[in-house]
Amino acid sequence: KVAVPGAETGRPETGREFAARMKDRFVLKGPREPKEGAGEKNINPPNSEEAQGANTPHNDKTGSGPKSEPPPPSLIHVVKDTMGIDITDVVKGRYEEDQFFKLILESPKDYRNFEVDPSGLVYQQSDGGRVLCIPKILYKGRSIREIVIAEAHTLLAHLSARKTIAYLRDHVWWK
Repeated sequence: KVAVPGAETGRPETGREFAARMKDRFVLKGPREPKEGAGEKNINPPNSEEAQGANTPHNDKTGSGPKSEPPPPSLIHVVKDTMGIDITDVVKGRYEEDQFFKLILESPKDYRNFEVDPSGLVYQQSDGGRVLCIPKILYKGRSIREIVIAEAHTLLAHLSARKTIAYLRDHVWWK
């Protein structure tokens, strides 16, 4: 077996080393009774009005079942709020600078998966809906795609690249 220098030499600590170091300092405790003032959960069956679906927060507008979690915030709106950059304003009218999107603008009917909005935005359509297309352009010396990726990564609390990519696929598209 190869001798690996200890973490104290400055190399990153492995998961096993971290677990061994934390073993005596960390205690996992099971669920407890809720503290006073904590919200109470209603575990009683619904009354007759709720059973009929009148004014219940548990039914969605179609009455087809429990309400799902709200969708995650739109990446476009988050970038606008945190960085002050309105992505739609930045890319609007600049698709001609990207050779791929220039072809779509020249003959949009040849590209069925794309929709050119009357406002000048290009969207990629699929079964899951439509997402904003991001051209290969610069904004204040930085790639707009780089800005979008960095903001998505930050929004997801620096989760893995896989999760960041999955989130980006739900909100934007580029070639």
